[in-house]
Amino acid sequence: YLIQRKIFILSVLALILFAVDIYILEIRASLSDIALFSTLPTFEALVFISFFFLHLIIIWYFAFPLQRRHFTGALSRKDYILSNIVFSLPALIPWFCLSLTMDIIILIPYQPLKELLNSSAGEIGLLLIFLMVLIVWSPVLIKKMWQCHSFEQGDTRERIEKLCRKAELKYADILQWDMFGGKMITAGVMGVIGRFRYLLVTPALIKLLNEEELDAVVLHEIGHIKKFHILFYLLFFAGFMACNYIYIEPLMLFLYDVEPVYEAFSLIGMDKAAAHPLLVSISLIGIFLLYFRFAFGLFMRNFERQADLYAFESSQQARALISTFQKIAFYSRQSMNKPNWHHYSMGERIKFLKKCEADPSLAQTHHKKVRKMIIIFFILLTIVLVAGFSILQFPVSNFQSPACVPVSLYAEFSQLIVCSGAFFPVYFQ
Repeated sequence: YLIQRKIFILSVLALILFAVDIYILEIRASLSDIALFSTLPTFEALVFISFFFLHLIIIWYFAFPLQRRHFTGALSRKDYILSNIVFSLPALIPWFCLSLTMDIIILIPYQPLKELLNSSAGEIGLLLIFLMVLIVWSPVLIKKMWQCHSFEQGDTRERIEKLCRKAELKYADILQWDMFGGKMITAGVMGVIGRFRYLLVTPALIKLLNEEELDAVVLHEIGHIKKFHILFYLLFFAGFMACNYIYIEPLMLFLYDVEPVYEAFSLIGMDKAAAHPLLVSISLIGIFLLYFRFAFGLFMRNFERQADLYAFESSQQARALISTFQKIAFYSRQSMNKPNWHHYSMGERIKFLKKCEADPSLAQTHHKKVRKMIIIFFILLTIVLVAGFSILQFPVSNFQSPACVPVSLYAEFSQLIVCSGAFFPVYFQ
C-alpha cells in the first residue's frame, strides 16, 4: 500500500512538473519551427506526452526493487517498465486517433464539409461515431498492444468454456494475459459486443487457484458482463467527455476573470497570459481526478461487489471466492484490510459475502442500491448537460474574453488530461 501510495504521489508531482515545463519554461518554443507540428499539432503533443513518460519511467525504474516483491517469480526491471508503458497505451491510442482526425479535418479543402465537421453538431456526431468504433474495436486493439494470445487447449480452458456456455455468454476468445511477465495474479474481461469480447487470465492466477476457485473468478468476470458494467463504464467516460466539451469554454472564460488568483501569480513574476493556461490545466486535471477518484470509484466498488454476488448466487456458496481472496492477498503480499478506492478491501468483501450466506436477501438489497445509483447518476448528468447547453446560449460578450488565450488551447490542455490517464491504470494492478 505504501509503495503504491508513493508511486501515486510521485506521478502527480511528475504531472505538475510537466505542466511547469510547458507553461512556465515554455519548452514548446523549441519545436515551434517544425513544419509538421504546425500542420498536425497532434504529433507535437505526442512528443510532449513521450517526454512526460520519461518522468514516469524514472519513477518506475526506482520503484522496481520494491515493487517486484509483489510479483511471484522472476521479473526483470525492463519487463516491469515496458509492462507499465504498454498498460497505459489504451488511454493514449483513442486520444491520438481522435486528435489526429481533428487535425486532418482542418486540412480538408472542401469548405462545406469542413464547416459541417467544425460545427457543434458535426463535432458531436464525429465524437459519437468515434465512440462507436472505439466500443467495437478497442478490445481487439488492446489485445494486440498487450500481446495476449489464445489460452491453450486443455482441462482449464474447457472448464472456463463450460461456465461461459452455462451463463450463455458470447465471447471471441479466452486469452492468456502475460502482462508483467505473467506474474500478476488477476483476471479480466473486455468488450461490450460478443464478437469482440475477451476473457483474460494470467498464468500466475491459474497456477495459484484450484478448480472451484477458478470457477468463482470466472463467474465474477461473467457477472461484470451480465450486469452491463462495461457498458456503464463507457457511458461514464462519454458523460465526462460531453461535460468537458460543453464546459471547457465557459470554464476558461470564468477563470480568466478571477483576478485575485492572478495577483498571487504576479508575486512569482508570472503575468496573466502565462498564468491562465496553467490555471485552466490545473482545474481540468483536478476535475479529472475528482471525477474518477470519487464518482467513478464509488461505482467501481459497488460493481465489484455486485460481480462477487453474481459468483455467489451462481454457485450458491461463497467458500471458493473467499479462499480466492485469501490466497491472492497472501501470495501478492497485500493486507486484507488495505484501503482501495476502486475495490473494497479483501477483508470487506469477505465479510459481506459471509453476511450474504447468512442472509441471502442482502444480495437483492445491494442490486437495488446499484440500480438507484445508476438512475441518480443519469438524472444528475442530464441536469448538468442541460445546464451546460443553457450557459452556451449566453453571448460570449457577457464575459471578458481572453483575447490573448484562444479557446483552441483546449487541444493543448488535453495533453495534460491524457497524461493524467497515462498513470491512471496503475491502480488496476
